[in-house]
Amino acid sequence: MELNLKPIQVLQLVQFSAIFILL
Repeated sequence: MELNLKPIQVLQLVQFSAIFILL
């Protein structure tokens, strides 16, 4: 599992996490 994520991937991960928490 690579840790060198792209800024876009980080934003997508944060967005997905926020949506999952709101559910």
